[in-house]
Amino acid sequence: KDYVEFLSPVYTQQASVSKEELGSTAPRGDKTNKNRVIIGYVHMGIGLQETLAKIEETKQMIVFFTLLLVMLGILLSVTLVKMIASPINALVEAAERIASGDLSQRVHVATDQELERLALAFNTMCDSVQKTQRELELHNQNLEQMVRERTQKLEEAQQQVLQSEKMAAVG
Repeated sequence: KDYVEFLSPVYTQQASVSKEELGSTAPRGDKTNKNRVIIGYVHMGIGLQETLAKIEETKQMIVFFTLLLVMLGILLSVTLVKMIASPINALVEAAERIASGDLSQRVHVATDQELERLALAFNTMCDSVQKTQRELELHNQNLEQMVRERTQKLEEAQQQVLQSEKMAAVG
């Protein structure tokens, strides 16, 4: 069976204490290695198959979590795009309906400040166009009424001219 071996020395600290230092606390953190003595070795082995199995398991988990994060990122991106595009699509659809003559269209957007302002401007424009169209229709009706009145007056004048010609012819 394959395995990886580790060999490490085990040290001890040899303390030389003078009679004056007996009973006092020894200084800590002696950075010098002059008092270290090897008293043995630790020999350790780790099975290679187990280690490789753990590495493979870790790789599979990394791939799984990476795919999970990518899927979540895509889902979040699609959701955000829909949230942003939905009010814009509503504006486009309303503009197309208005272009086809339906001036009753209004857009209600309650998401983004800029889109709300755009929808408000769009609705104000629709109100203005609708008001102007009503005024034009009213003006057109007035013009038609005036044309009818003038036509009637012309017909009456023509009748009077015909009547006078008949009278002149008889007379």
